Amino acid sequence: MIYKQFVNSLIENATKEYPKRSFHLTELLAFGSEGGAFLAIAKNWGKNPQNVVIKIQKNMKANEKDFLNKLIIYQDQYESGNNKQYLPSNLIRVFECFEWKENNCVLMEVGGQSLFDYITMKTDLQMEERVKICFEICYPLYFLHQQKLIHRDIKPENFITVGEIFKLIDFGLIRSSFSQKKTQQVGNVISQAPEILENSSSYTEKVDIWSLGCVFYEVLSGQALLDAPKHNYNFRLNL
Repeated sequence: MIYKQFVNSLIENATKEYPKRSFHLTELLAFGSEGGAFLAIAKNWGKNPQNVVIKIQKNMKANEKDFLNKLIIYQDQYESGNNKQYLPSNLIRVFECFEWKENNCVLMEVGGQSLFDYITMKTDLQMEERVKICFEICYPLYFLHQQKLIHRDIKPENFITVGEIFKLIDFGLIRSSFSQKKTQQVGNVISQAPEILENSSSYTEKVDIWSLGCVFYEVLSGQALLDAPKHNYNFRLNL
């Protein structure tokens, strides 16, 4: 799908509460095999107007749709107010999912820099700040693993700044840890766990912990733990 064709499109998506709601797609932020993410201006909805992100994808797997619906309910109930009984998920805020022109749309809050860009640009970061970031990016994984879910694509590019914290994004590869057979060779090659590199299909949440360790190394040292050309499995360890 050529996502650039959607720039400047107007998505009219009325609800009972906001019968004149629409979204003007102003910029293609990123795209890949799982869809395209657009910056959009929301009109006649909430704070009017406001910037949002809309991810558009032709096909959405049932497990991703189920996860997003549950996440929306959780965030609406426990993260939109002052409920201190529940820890924040530190996942990007998802407002709702809807369909447009036979595409699935995910409406989300706007984020800023990715963790990858942040540590690449801020080469003078003090170790105290680097350690703080490492603690911070543990929260979304803790939340997912408490729900017996595996993210499977933990990498610096999938954490983005929202306000003063980093939140986890991109839920297209999420799977239940109860699933007996899981897809082989998923996620970012540089931070893939040995089980995935060995084509195992019975891995657990521990593959996320391995990937998180790779991210820790990159945050703390300023360089990737492993070097490998894209789609090449001959790695060089940076120690």
